[in-house]
Amino acid sequence: MLSDQELSTIQTKDSKKLTDEIALSIGELGENIKARRAACLKSAENVYLAGYTHPASDVAKDTVQCGKYGAIVAYRVSRKQSTSPAFINSVSEFGRQLCQHIVGKIIS
Repeated sequence: MLSDQELSTIQTKDSKKLTDEIALSIGELGENIKARRAACLKSAENVYLAGYTHPASDVAKDTVQCGKYGAIVAYRVSRKQSTSPAFINSVSEFGRQLCQHIVGKIIS
């Protein structure tokens, strides 16, 4: 788990601070938002992570995701499978959709 101090120093891919992203989300949603806790995940070699948060944000897949509900799946691509970028992207999209269904089941 990350402390409040560590949360305030997290930067997104486009070098924005997490606190700035939260401020933008507050303005967009009209709701008060506060990052109370977070976890940082790192996967082993050949293990990929896919995630989804709800409400979904319009940010790129590889950036910080914020939402009231969320799911993360870890998966491994076997060495027999293709490692082309197109294949990895399609598997990554499947992982994101799987997470979306998990969150949908939680909410309903």
